[in-house]
Amino acid sequence: MDIPVNEFPKTKLHRLASNMIWPLVFLLLKLKIQANYVTFAGVGFSIVAALALSRGHWLIAVVFILLNGLCDCLDGDLAKNTASQFEARKKLGQFLDPYSDRISDTCFFLGLLAYSIHHYPLTFNLWIIGALAAHLISSWIRAKVENLGFRFHRKKCFTRATLQLALIIICLGQFLSSAGLQDTAFLWTTACLLCWPKIHTFLAWSLRATLIIRYNKNIGIFS
Repeated sequence: MDIPVNEFPKTKLHRLASNMIWPLVFLLLKLKIQANYVTFAGVGFSIVAALALSRGHWLIAVVFILLNGLCDCLDGDLAKNTASQFEARKKLGQFLDPYSDRISDTCFFLGLLAYSIHHYPLTFNLWIIGALAAHLISSWIRAKVENLGFRFHRKKCFTRATLQLALIIICLGQFLSSAGLQDTAFLWTTACLLCWPKIHTFLAWSLRATLIIRYNKNIGIFS
């Protein structure tokens, strides 16, 4: 769906994906499939991916994570080609798109957590919970700063596409590892590719927001 004013522009990866899937977008336009339906399908795919993650069905999880990412690309491109005709639908899409993204991301984290609970001690599970909280709060931080009238200018770091890529690497690492190395592989890939980057982003954004609001302007290295 259309990206709200306070959302980031597309990444190069997202633009590349949009170019690759244009024939599919054209087909959906011909079939008069609404962008919102694609968004709902993406949420459904994320739920199935979460169930697969929780049970250790790694390849199934990869397939449905990719399908969720495909829907994420499709709904925006569909909306851009129909929004001028349906202004009310456009506004609904601007709400549903980030809303569904948060639901999908939460499903991914909960799926990992459900698997981790059965294989790892509480301390590691708390890392995953912390990463989920950091992911959700980081989005709120940026939106709040911009609602206060400041520009939260930054380069992209951990986007949704990066999250999905990290999940795919974790799943493939588990699938390709021998039975004796799976526990170690999951621990290190999840900690290094998912937990620490999300927590680091949360800490950096918290500091950035505090300085911007405290001094009423963008500060040097944060601008």
